[in-house]
Amino acid sequence: MPTGLRRRNPETVAELRSRIAALEVELAAAGDGAEHVSEASDAERLVRFLPEAVMVQCGGRLVFVNDATLRLLGAASVEDLIGREILDFIPAEERSDVRERTRKWRDARSGAAPLRHKSLGLDGTVVDVETTALAIDWHGQSAMLLVSRDRSERVKTETALQESEERYRGLVELLPDAVYIHNGKAITFINPSGVRMFGAETADQIVGRAPLDFSHPAERGYVVERSSEILKRNVGKESQRRRRLRLDGSEYLADVAALPLKWHGESAVLVVVQDVTEQVRAQEELRRSNAELEQFAYVASHDLQEPLRTVASYCQLLERRYKDKLDQSAMDYIGFAVAGAKRMQLLISDLLQFSRVGTRGKEFTPTDCGEVFSDAVSNLHQAIVESGAQVTCDKLPVVIGDRVQLGQLFQNLMGNAIKFRGERVPVIHVGALVEGSDVVLSVRDNGIGIDPQHRERIFQIFQRLHERDKYPGTGIGLAVCKKIVERHGGRIWVEGAPDEGSTFLFSLPIAP
Repeated sequence: MPTGLRRRNPETVAELRSRIAALEVELAAAGDGAEHVSEASDAERLVRFLPEAVMVQCGGRLVFVNDATLRLLGAASVEDLIGREILDFIPAEERSDVRERTRKWRDARSGAAPLRHKSLGLDGTVVDVETTALAIDWHGQSAMLLVSRDRSERVKTETALQESEERYRGLVELLPDAVYIHNGKAITFINPSGVRMFGAETADQIVGRAPLDFSHPAERGYVVERSSEILKRNVGKESQRRRRLRLDGSEYLADVAALPLKWHGESAVLVVVQDVTEQVRAQEELRRSNAELEQFAYVASHDLQEPLRTVASYCQLLERRYKDKLDQSAMDYIGFAVAGAKRMQLLISDLLQFSRVGTRGKEFTPTDCGEVFSDAVSNLHQAIVESGAQVTCDKLPVVIGDRVQLGQLFQNLMGNAIKFRGERVPVIHVGALVEGSDVVLSVRDNGIGIDPQHRERIFQIFQRLHERDKYPGTGIGLAVCKKIVERHGGRIWVEGAPDEGSTFLFSLPIAP
Protein backbone atom coordinates (compact mmCIF):
# COMPACT_ATOMS: atom_id res chain seq x y z
CA MET A 1 0.00 0.00 0.00
CA PRO A 2 1.42 3.47 -0.86
CA THR A 3 2.31 5.07 2.48
CA GLY A 4 1.77 8.58 1.18
CA LEU A 5 -1.96 7.95 0.90
CA ARG A 6 -2.21 7.33 4.65
CA ARG A 7 -1.09 10.86 5.40
CA ARG A 8 -2.92 12.80 2.69
CA ASN A 9 -6.48 13.96 3.34
CA PRO A 10 -8.45 15.30 0.33
CA GLU A 11 -9.21 18.96 0.90
CA THR A 12 -12.65 18.82 -0.65
CA VAL A 13 -15.40 16.31 -1.24
CA ALA A 14 -15.21 17.12 -4.96
CA GLU A 15 -11.58 16.03 -5.05
CA LEU A 16 -12.51 12.81 -3.23
CA ARG A 17 -15.27 12.10 -5.73
CA SER A 18 -12.83 12.57 -8.60
CA ARG A 19 -10.40 10.13 -7.05
CA ILE A 20 -13.13 7.56 -6.45
CA ALA A 21 -14.58 7.95 -9.95
CA ALA A 22 -11.18 7.16 -11.43
CA LEU A 23 -11.17 3.92 -9.44
CA GLU A 24 -14.77 2.85 -10.18
CA VAL A 25 -14.00 0.40 -12.93
CA GLU A 26 -11.24 -1.40 -11.03
CA LEU A 27 -13.23 -1.36 -7.79
CA ALA A 28 -16.25 -2.95 -9.47
CA ALA A 29 -14.00 -5.68 -10.85
CA ALA A 30 -12.75 -6.44 -7.36
CA GLY A 31 -16.00 -8.26 -6.59
CA ASP A 32 -18.27 -8.08 -3.57
CA GLY A 33 -18.21 -9.49 -0.06
CA ALA A 34 -15.49 -10.31 2.38
CA GLU A 35 -14.25 -13.26 0.32
CA HIS A 36 -12.66 -10.86 -2.12
CA VAL A 37 -10.53 -8.97 0.39
CA SER A 38 -7.39 -11.06 0.01
CA GLU A 39 -7.68 -11.06 -3.79
CA ALA A 40 -8.42 -7.36 -4.07
CA SER A 41 -6.76 -5.22 -6.70
CA ASP A 42 -4.42 -2.33 -5.97
CA ALA A 43 -7.40 -0.02 -6.45
CA GLU A 44 -9.42 -1.78 -3.75
CA ARG A 45 -6.51 -1.75 -1.34
CA LEU A 46 -6.14 1.97 -2.00
CA VAL A 47 -9.81 2.56 -1.16
CA ARG A 48 -9.66 0.30 1.89
CA PHE A 49 -7.05 2.51 3.52
CA LEU A 50 -8.53 5.90 2.68
CA PRO A 51 -9.20 8.03 5.83
CA GLU A 52 -12.83 8.44 4.70
CA ALA A 53 -15.43 5.70 5.17
CA VAL A 54 -16.12 4.13 1.73
CA MET A 55 -19.15 1.80 1.29
CA VAL A 56 -20.88 0.16 -1.64
CA GLN A 57 -24.62 -0.50 -1.35
CA CYS A 58 -26.22 -2.88 -3.84
CA GLY A 59 -29.80 -4.08 -3.70
CA GLY A 60 -30.32 -2.09 -0.49
CA ARG A 61 -27.48 -3.95 1.28
CA LEU A 62 -23.85 -3.20 1.99
CA VAL A 63 -21.54 -5.30 -0.20
CA PHE A 64 -18.23 -3.52 0.44
CA VAL A 65 -16.75 -1.43 3.28
CA ASN A 66 -13.25 -0.17 3.94
CA ASP A 67 -11.33 0.02 7.21
CA ALA A 68 -12.43 3.60 7.93
CA THR A 69 -16.06 2.39 7.82
CA LEU A 70 -15.30 -0.16 10.54
CA ARG A 71 -13.90 2.60 12.75
CA LEU A 72 -16.77 4.99 11.99
CA LEU A 73 -19.48 2.42 12.81
CA GLY A 74 -17.64 0.74 15.67
CA ALA A 75 -17.41 -2.66 13.93
CA ALA A 76 -14.77 -5.29 14.69
CA SER A 77 -14.76 -6.88 11.24
CA VAL A 78 -16.21 -6.62 7.75
CA GLU A 79 -18.64 -9.46 8.57
CA ASP A 80 -20.37 -7.17 11.13
CA LEU A 81 -21.47 -4.83 8.33
CA ILE A 82 -21.76 -6.72 5.04
CA GLY A 83 -25.40 -7.49 4.28
CA ARG A 84 -26.75 -4.74 6.53
CA GLU A 85 -28.86 -1.87 5.24
CA ILE A 86 -27.24 1.57 5.33
CA LEU A 87 -30.37 2.92 7.03
CA ASP A 88 -29.58 0.64 10.00
CA PHE A 89 -26.85 3.13 10.85
CA ILE A 90 -28.97 6.25 10.56
CA PRO A 91 -30.99 7.60 13.56
CA ALA A 92 -34.74 7.15 13.01
CA GLU A 93 -35.44 10.89 12.87
CA GLU A 94 -33.05 11.33 9.91
CA ARG A 95 -33.81 8.22 7.82
CA SER A 96 -36.37 9.90 5.59
CA ASP A 97 -33.88 12.65 4.66
CA VAL A 98 -31.15 10.11 3.91
CA ARG A 99 -33.56 7.94 1.88
CA GLU A 100 -34.63 10.95 -0.20
CA ARG A 101 -31.06 12.11 -0.74
CA THR A 102 -30.01 8.57 -1.76
CA ARG A 103 -32.72 8.61 -4.43
CA LYS A 104 -31.43 11.93 -5.76
CA TRP A 105 -27.86 10.63 -5.80
CA ARG A 106 -29.02 7.56 -7.74
CA ASP A 107 -30.87 9.66 -10.30
CA ALA A 108 -28.05 12.17 -10.70
CA ARG A 109 -25.52 9.50 -11.72
CA SER A 110 -22.76 12.13 -11.65
CA GLY A 111 -23.15 12.75 -7.94
CA ALA A 112 -24.86 15.52 -5.96
CA ALA A 113 -24.21 17.87 -3.06
CA PRO A 114 -23.05 16.18 0.17
CA LEU A 115 -25.45 15.57 3.06
CA ARG A 116 -24.64 16.29 6.69
CA HIS A 117 -26.33 13.88 9.07
CA LYS A 118 -25.88 11.67 12.13
CA SER A 119 -24.38 8.18 11.95
CA LEU A 120 -25.33 5.53 14.50
CA GLY A 121 -22.59 3.06 15.48
CA LEU A 122 -23.09 -0.55 16.50
CA ASP A 123 -22.51 0.45 20.12
CA GLY A 124 -25.07 3.26 19.93
CA THR A 125 -22.50 6.02 19.52
CA VAL A 126 -23.80 8.95 17.45
CA VAL A 127 -21.33 10.69 15.16
CA ASP A 128 -21.67 13.76 12.95
CA VAL A 129 -20.76 12.86 9.35
CA GLU A 130 -20.84 14.32 5.87
CA THR A 131 -21.76 11.87 3.10
CA THR A 132 -21.64 12.05 -0.69
CA ALA A 133 -22.32 9.31 -3.22
CA LEU A 134 -22.06 8.17 -6.82
CA ALA A 135 -24.27 5.75 -8.74
CA ILE A 136 -22.05 2.94 -10.12
CA ASP A 137 -22.29 -0.48 -11.77
CA TRP A 138 -21.37 -3.31 -9.45
CA HIS A 139 -21.01 -6.62 -11.32
CA GLY A 140 -23.68 -5.55 -13.74
CA GLN A 141 -26.01 -4.31 -11.05
CA SER A 142 -26.91 -0.75 -10.12
CA ALA A 143 -25.17 0.22 -6.88
CA MET A 144 -24.30 3.28 -4.81
CA LEU A 145 -20.78 4.21 -3.82
CA LEU A 146 -21.02 6.20 -0.54
CA VAL A 147 -18.22 8.18 1.04
CA SER A 148 -18.63 9.50 4.62
CA ARG A 149 -16.31 11.79 6.53
CA ASP A 150 -16.36 12.05 10.33
CA ARG A 151 -17.22 15.64 11.24
CA SER A 152 -17.45 15.20 15.03
CA GLU A 153 -14.34 17.19 15.92
CA ARG A 154 -15.13 19.80 13.32
CA VAL A 155 -18.69 20.15 14.65
CA LYS A 156 -17.34 20.54 18.19
CA THR A 157 -14.91 23.17 16.97
CA GLU A 158 -17.59 24.99 14.98
CA THR A 159 -19.98 24.88 17.94
CA ALA A 160 -17.33 26.16 20.34
CA LEU A 161 -16.37 28.86 17.85
CA GLN A 162 -19.98 29.89 17.39
CA GLU A 163 -20.57 30.02 21.14
CA SER A 164 -17.37 32.02 21.60
CA GLU A 165 -18.38 34.44 18.85
CA GLU A 166 -21.82 34.86 20.42
CA ARG A 167 -20.29 35.54 23.84
CA TYR A 168 -17.84 38.08 22.50
CA ARG A 169 -20.42 39.66 20.25
CA GLY A 170 -22.75 40.00 23.25
CA LEU A 171 -19.91 41.53 25.25
CA VAL A 172 -19.04 43.97 22.47
CA GLU A 173 -22.70 44.88 22.05
CA LEU A 174 -22.97 45.75 25.75
CA LEU A 175 -19.68 47.64 26.11
CA PRO A 176 -20.12 51.33 26.95
CA ASP A 177 -17.13 52.18 24.74
CA ALA A 178 -17.24 52.38 20.96
CA VAL A 179 -15.81 49.31 19.21
CA TYR A 180 -15.39 49.28 15.45
CA ILE A 181 -13.42 47.38 12.80
CA HIS A 182 -11.93 48.77 9.60
CA ASN A 183 -9.71 47.41 6.84
CA GLY A 184 -7.79 50.63 6.34
CA LYS A 185 -10.29 51.95 3.81
CA ALA A 186 -13.75 51.46 5.28
CA ILE A 187 -15.45 50.65 8.56
CA THR A 188 -16.91 47.14 8.39
CA PHE A 189 -18.41 46.79 11.89
CA ILE A 190 -19.47 49.05 14.75
CA ASN A 191 -21.24 48.28 18.05
CA PRO A 192 -24.31 50.17 19.39
CA SER A 193 -22.21 52.34 21.72
CA GLY A 194 -20.10 53.34 18.74
CA VAL A 195 -23.20 54.28 16.77
CA ARG A 196 -24.28 56.60 19.59
CA MET A 197 -20.77 57.99 20.17
CA PHE A 198 -20.36 58.77 16.46
CA GLY A 199 -23.66 60.67 16.52
CA ALA A 200 -25.56 58.25 14.29
CA GLU A 201 -28.91 56.51 14.65
CA THR A 202 -28.06 53.21 12.94
CA ALA A 203 -24.92 51.25 12.12
CA ASP A 204 -25.69 51.62 8.40
CA GLN A 205 -24.81 55.31 8.69
CA ILE A 206 -21.29 54.38 9.79
CA VAL A 207 -20.44 51.07 8.10
CA GLY A 208 -18.80 51.71 4.73
CA ARG A 209 -17.51 55.13 5.73
CA ALA A 210 -13.78 55.80 5.81
CA PRO A 211 -12.35 55.73 9.37
CA LEU A 212 -10.65 59.05 8.63
CA ASP A 213 -14.08 60.69 8.41
CA PHE A 214 -14.23 60.51 12.21
CA SER A 215 -10.68 61.71 12.94
CA HIS A 216 -9.82 65.35 13.48
CA PRO A 217 -8.25 66.86 10.32
CA ALA A 218 -5.10 67.78 12.25
CA GLU A 219 -4.54 64.13 13.22
CA ARG A 220 -5.49 62.27 10.04
CA GLY A 221 -1.90 61.90 8.88
CA TYR A 222 -1.00 60.20 12.14
CA VAL A 223 -4.07 57.93 11.96
CA VAL A 224 -3.17 56.79 8.42
CA GLU A 225 0.40 56.03 9.50
CA ARG A 226 -0.74 54.21 12.61
CA SER A 227 -3.33 52.07 10.79
CA SER A 228 -0.82 51.16 8.09
CA GLU A 229 1.71 50.10 10.71
CA ILE A 230 -0.84 47.93 12.50
CA LEU A 231 -1.91 46.23 9.25
CA LYS A 232 1.63 45.66 7.96
CA ARG A 233 3.49 44.83 11.16
CA ASN A 234 0.56 43.12 12.92
CA VAL A 235 1.22 44.96 16.19
CA GLY A 236 -1.25 46.75 18.42
CA LYS A 237 -1.05 50.30 19.71
CA GLU A 238 -1.62 51.39 23.29
CA SER A 239 -4.37 53.83 24.15
CA GLN A 240 -3.70 57.44 23.19
CA ARG A 241 -5.74 60.59 23.68
CA ARG A 242 -7.03 61.96 20.39
CA ARG A 243 -9.45 64.53 19.01
CA ARG A 244 -12.30 62.97 17.05
CA LEU A 245 -15.36 64.05 15.08
CA ARG A 246 -18.97 62.95 15.22
CA LEU A 247 -21.20 62.51 12.20
CA ASP A 248 -22.38 66.14 12.45
CA GLY A 249 -18.79 67.44 12.63
CA SER A 250 -18.80 68.20 16.36
CA GLU A 251 -15.53 67.48 18.18
CA TYR A 252 -14.87 65.36 21.26
CA LEU A 253 -11.84 64.01 23.10
CA ALA A 254 -11.26 60.26 23.31
CA ASP A 255 -8.78 57.60 24.41
CA VAL A 256 -8.19 55.38 21.38
CA ALA A 257 -6.57 51.92 21.34
CA ALA A 258 -6.12 49.65 18.30
CA LEU A 259 -4.93 46.15 17.54
CA PRO A 260 -4.78 43.91 14.46
CA LEU A 261 -7.15 41.01 13.83
CA LYS A 262 -8.51 38.80 11.08
CA TRP A 263 -12.03 39.78 10.01
CA HIS A 264 -13.72 37.45 7.52
CA GLY A 265 -10.32 36.17 6.48
CA GLU A 266 -8.80 39.59 5.82
CA SER A 267 -6.41 41.76 7.81
CA ALA A 268 -8.22 44.45 9.75
CA VAL A 269 -7.89 46.82 12.69
CA LEU A 270 -10.01 46.65 15.84
CA VAL A 271 -10.41 50.08 17.43
CA VAL A 272 -11.76 50.84 20.91
CA VAL A 273 -12.77 54.45 21.63
CA GLN A 274 -13.61 55.86 25.06
CA ASP A 275 -15.15 59.32 25.16
CA VAL A 276 -13.29 61.22 27.92
CA THR A 277 -14.58 64.71 27.14
CA GLU A 278 -16.61 65.10 30.32
CA GLN A 279 -13.96 63.34 32.41
CA VAL A 280 -11.24 65.71 31.21
CA ARG A 281 -13.53 68.72 31.71
CA ALA A 282 -14.30 67.59 35.28
CA GLN A 283 -10.62 66.99 36.01
CA GLU A 284 -9.70 70.43 34.71
CA GLU A 285 -12.46 72.03 36.77
CA LEU A 286 -11.36 70.15 39.88
CA ARG A 287 -7.72 71.08 39.27
CA ARG A 288 -8.68 74.72 38.81
CA SER A 289 -10.86 74.70 41.91
CA ASN A 290 -8.16 73.06 44.02
CA ALA A 291 -5.57 75.52 42.76
CA GLU A 292 -7.84 78.44 43.65
CA LEU A 293 -8.55 77.02 47.11
CA GLU A 294 -4.88 76.35 47.76
CA GLN A 295 -3.98 79.84 46.62
CA PHE A 296 -6.71 81.31 48.82
CA ALA A 297 -5.53 79.29 51.82
CA TYR A 298 -1.94 80.37 51.24
CA VAL A 299 -2.78 84.06 50.80
CA ALA A 300 -5.23 84.08 53.72
CA SER A 301 -2.88 82.31 56.08
CA HIS A 302 0.07 84.46 55.04
CA ASP A 303 -1.78 87.78 55.19
CA LEU A 304 -3.47 87.02 58.52
CA GLN A 305 -0.18 86.39 60.28
CA GLU A 306 0.73 90.08 60.60
CA PRO A 307 -2.55 91.41 62.16
CA LEU A 308 -2.56 88.50 64.62
CA ARG A 309 1.01 89.22 65.65
CA THR A 310 -0.04 92.86 66.15
CA VAL A 311 -3.01 91.87 68.35
CA ALA A 312 -0.88 89.50 70.43
CA SER A 313 1.94 92.04 70.80
CA TYR A 314 -0.30 94.88 71.95
CA CYS A 315 -2.15 92.61 74.37
CA GLN A 316 1.17 91.58 75.90
CA LEU A 317 2.31 95.23 76.02
CA LEU A 318 -0.95 96.17 77.73
CA GLU A 319 -0.37 93.39 80.26
CA ARG A 320 3.17 94.56 81.09
CA ARG A 321 2.42 98.30 81.35
CA TYR A 322 -0.87 98.24 83.20
CA LYS A 323 -0.74 95.06 85.26
CA ASP A 324 -0.55 97.18 88.48
CA LYS A 325 -3.57 99.24 87.44
CA LEU A 326 -5.84 96.41 86.27
CA ASP A 327 -7.75 94.00 88.44
CA GLN A 328 -7.49 90.21 88.10
CA SER A 329 -10.47 89.95 85.79
CA ALA A 330 -8.88 92.38 83.33
CA MET A 331 -5.60 90.45 83.49
CA ASP A 332 -7.50 87.24 82.79
CA TYR A 333 -9.18 88.83 79.81
CA ILE A 334 -5.84 89.94 78.43
CA GLY A 335 -4.50 86.40 78.98
CA PHE A 336 -7.44 84.93 77.07
CA ALA A 337 -6.86 87.36 74.20
CA VAL A 338 -3.13 86.52 73.99
CA ALA A 339 -3.80 82.77 74.15
CA GLY A 340 -6.48 83.07 71.47
CA ALA A 341 -4.18 85.06 69.21
CA LYS A 342 -1.41 82.50 69.61
CA ARG A 343 -3.84 79.67 68.90
CA MET A 344 -4.99 81.47 65.78
CA GLN A 345 -1.37 81.94 64.70
CA LEU A 346 -0.78 78.21 65.14
CA LEU A 347 -3.92 77.37 63.14
CA ILE A 348 -2.90 79.71 60.34
CA SER A 349 0.62 78.28 60.35
CA ASP A 350 -0.75 74.76 60.03
CA LEU A 351 -3.20 75.88 57.34
CA LEU A 352 -0.28 77.38 55.44
CA GLN A 353 1.53 74.07 55.77
CA PHE A 354 -1.56 72.22 54.48
CA SER A 355 -1.88 74.48 51.43
CA ARG A 356 1.81 74.06 50.56
CA VAL A 357 1.43 70.28 50.11
CA GLY A 358 -0.08 70.92 46.69
CA THR A 359 1.58 74.24 45.77
CA ARG A 360 5.11 73.85 47.08
CA GLY A 361 5.73 70.11 46.54
CA LYS A 362 9.08 68.96 45.17
CA GLU A 363 9.65 66.70 42.15
CA PHE A 364 9.28 62.96 42.81
CA THR A 365 12.59 61.06 42.96
CA PRO A 366 13.74 57.66 44.27
CA THR A 367 13.66 58.09 48.06
CA ASP A 368 15.02 55.68 50.66
CA CYS A 369 12.32 55.31 53.35
CA GLY A 370 14.95 54.04 55.77
CA GLU A 371 16.73 57.40 55.58
CA VAL A 372 13.42 59.27 55.85
CA PHE A 373 12.62 57.27 59.00
CA SER A 374 16.01 58.11 60.53
CA ASP A 375 15.51 61.82 59.81
CA ALA A 376 12.05 61.74 61.45
CA VAL A 377 13.47 60.00 64.55
CA SER A 378 16.18 62.64 64.74
CA ASN A 379 13.64 65.48 64.53
CA LEU A 380 11.53 63.83 67.27
CA HIS A 381 14.54 63.12 69.50
CA GLN A 382 13.43 65.37 72.37
CA ALA A 383 9.88 63.94 72.46
CA ILE A 384 11.24 60.37 72.25
CA VAL A 385 13.62 60.95 75.17
CA GLU A 386 11.01 62.64 77.35
CA SER A 387 8.41 59.91 76.76
CA GLY A 388 10.88 57.01 76.86
CA ALA A 389 9.44 55.80 73.54
CA GLN A 390 10.82 52.65 71.92
CA VAL A 391 10.94 53.20 68.14
CA THR A 392 11.85 50.40 65.69
CA CYS A 393 11.40 49.67 62.00
CA ASP A 394 11.67 46.92 59.40
CA LYS A 395 13.96 47.22 56.42
CA LEU A 396 12.22 49.95 54.46
CA PRO A 397 12.21 50.15 50.64
CA VAL A 398 13.08 52.87 48.17
CA VAL A 399 9.94 54.60 46.84
CA ILE A 400 9.19 57.29 44.28
CA GLY A 401 8.23 60.48 46.08
CA ASP A 402 8.90 63.92 47.53
CA ARG A 403 11.55 63.36 50.21
CA VAL A 404 10.58 66.46 52.22
CA GLN A 405 6.89 65.60 52.29
CA LEU A 406 7.54 61.94 53.10
CA GLY A 407 9.65 63.10 56.04
CA GLN A 408 6.75 65.25 57.20
CA LEU A 409 4.42 62.25 56.81
CA PHE A 410 6.59 59.96 58.95
CA GLN A 411 7.16 62.68 61.53
CA ASN A 412 3.45 63.51 61.88
CA LEU A 413 2.42 59.87 62.33
CA MET A 414 5.23 59.01 64.77
CA GLY A 415 4.66 62.28 66.66
CA ASN A 416 0.97 61.41 67.05
CA ALA A 417 1.93 57.98 68.36
CA ILE A 418 4.01 59.66 71.06
CA LYS A 419 1.38 62.31 71.83
CA PHE A 420 -1.60 59.93 72.13
CA ARG A 421 0.20 57.36 74.30
CA GLY A 422 -2.01 57.38 77.37
CA GLU A 423 -0.28 56.11 80.53
CA ARG A 424 1.94 53.57 78.77
CA VAL A 425 5.48 53.98 77.55
CA PRO A 426 5.12 54.41 73.77
CA VAL A 427 6.15 51.47 71.60
CA ILE A 428 6.23 52.41 67.91
CA HIS A 429 7.09 50.16 64.97
CA VAL A 430 7.26 51.09 61.28
CA GLY A 431 6.70 48.16 58.90
CA ALA A 432 6.57 47.60 55.14
CA LEU A 433 4.79 45.10 52.89
CA VAL A 434 5.34 45.11 49.11
CA GLU A 435 2.15 44.59 47.07
CA GLY A 436 2.86 44.55 43.33
CA SER A 437 4.14 47.95 42.22
CA ASP A 438 3.26 49.55 45.58
CA VAL A 439 4.47 49.22 49.14
CA VAL A 440 2.13 49.51 52.13
CA LEU A 441 3.93 51.18 55.03
CA SER A 442 2.53 51.01 58.55
CA VAL A 443 3.09 52.95 61.78
CA ARG A 444 1.87 50.84 64.72
CA ASP A 445 1.65 52.07 68.32
CA ASN A 446 0.30 50.94 71.72
CA GLY A 447 -1.49 54.19 72.48
CA ILE A 448 -5.08 55.12 73.29
CA GLY A 449 -6.45 53.86 69.97
CA ILE A 450 -9.33 55.19 67.88
CA ASP A 451 -13.00 54.32 67.90
CA PRO A 452 -13.88 52.71 64.51
CA GLN A 453 -16.69 55.24 63.97
CA HIS A 454 -14.10 58.05 63.81
CA ARG A 455 -11.67 56.40 61.35
CA GLU A 456 -12.71 58.60 58.43
CA ARG A 457 -13.31 61.76 60.43
CA ILE A 458 -9.78 62.04 61.82
CA PHE A 459 -8.37 62.71 58.32
CA GLN A 460 -10.58 65.77 57.82
CA ILE A 461 -9.07 69.19 58.41
CA PHE A 462 -9.61 70.77 61.87
CA GLN A 463 -11.24 67.60 63.23
CA ARG A 464 -10.37 66.82 66.86
CA LEU A 465 -11.50 63.90 69.04
CA HIS A 466 -10.09 65.12 72.38
CA GLU A 467 -10.06 68.25 74.54
CA ARG A 468 -7.33 70.75 73.66
CA ASP A 469 -6.01 70.97 77.23
CA LYS A 470 -5.41 67.20 77.30
CA TYR A 471 -4.00 66.68 73.81
CA PRO A 472 -2.96 70.01 72.24
CA GLY A 473 -3.00 70.57 68.50
CA THR A 474 -4.99 72.08 65.65
CA GLY A 475 -6.45 68.95 64.04
CA ILE A 476 -4.57 69.47 60.77
CA GLY A 477 -1.73 66.93 61.11
CA LEU A 478 -3.59 63.88 59.77
CA ALA A 479 -5.26 65.97 57.05
CA VAL A 480 -1.76 66.91 55.89
CA CYS A 481 -0.74 63.23 55.96
CA LYS A 482 -3.74 62.31 53.80
CA LYS A 483 -2.99 65.06 51.31
CA ILE A 484 0.66 64.01 51.04
CA VAL A 485 -0.24 60.35 50.44
CA GLU A 486 -2.87 61.25 47.83
CA ARG A 487 -0.41 63.51 46.04
CA HIS A 488 1.78 60.40 45.71
CA GLY A 489 -1.10 58.41 44.21
CA GLY A 490 -1.71 56.29 47.32
CA ARG A 491 -4.27 56.04 50.08
CA ILE A 492 -4.11 56.14 53.89
CA TRP A 493 -6.28 54.46 56.49
CA VAL A 494 -6.21 53.44 60.15
CA GLU A 495 -6.92 50.25 62.06
CA GLY A 496 -7.26 49.55 65.76
CA ALA A 497 -9.67 50.06 68.64
CA PRO A 498 -9.88 52.14 71.86
CA ASP A 499 -7.15 51.22 74.39
CA GLU A 500 -5.64 48.73 71.90
CA GLY A 501 -3.35 51.04 69.99
CA SER A 502 -3.56 52.23 66.38
CA THR A 503 -1.94 51.26 63.10
CA PHE A 504 -1.80 53.88 60.37
CA LEU A 505 -1.23 52.36 56.92
CA PHE A 506 -0.48 54.14 53.65
CA SER A 507 0.55 53.01 50.17
CA LEU A 508 3.31 54.51 48.02
CA PRO A 509 4.68 53.60 44.55
CA ILE A 510 7.80 51.50 44.96
CA ALA A 511 10.87 52.37 42.91
CA PRO A 512 11.58 49.94 40.01
